[in-house]
Amino acid sequence: MTATSNTVTVVISDPCFGTVIDTKAVLDMAATVLGTSDVKSFTAFTDTVATASSALGTDNCGVATYSITMSDGTTAVPAYLTLSGKTLTLNPTLASQIGTHNIKLHVDLTPFSVTHTEDFQVVITECVPVITAPTAPSTLPYELLKPAETTTFADYTFAPSCGYTFTYTAHWIQSGVETTLPSAITFDATNK
Repeated sequence: MTATSNTVTVVISDPCFGTVIDTKAVLDMAATVLGTSDVKSFTAFTDTVATASSALGTDNCGVATYSITMSDGTTAVPAYLTLSGKTLTLNPTLASQIGTHNIKLHVDLTPFSVTHTEDFQVVITECVPVITAPTAPSTLPYELLKPAETTTFADYTFAPSCGYTFTYTAHWIQSGVETTLPSAITFDATNK
């Protein structure tokens, strides 16, 4: 009696081999540090998944998940930059956040190891208002020993607001030297 055998080779392959994520429209983002905050949100990107021939079908190579890091790919982004789904939100509040920040977007298809990254920049600038002085009299005539007189000055204005507020002080200038007011003159900073 002769025994025979058949060899069966089983090949297990990644059903999503050749799948490519194509991320488009990753836009640079800019915001201004205001006195409080400056929240800007935008849909960061769109993407398409080009799937190679797969036993799972063209739409079954995993669910795309999105994350961001600094440009080195591992360092976490600062807390003022958050990503929810595809929406990136920037909320700078501190002067130390001013500058250009290089960010990396990660798109992953899970559970399969299909990944894609895109680099973009977040630019944070300082909010600098333009200050406009009110028209004020150049001379306030006053005669010695007259009863007390009061003069009120108009507000300075500035735009954009930047979340700032003005404080007012008054000084005595004599011969080009600035000193404190003499006792005969008082200034109410609240009412100017």
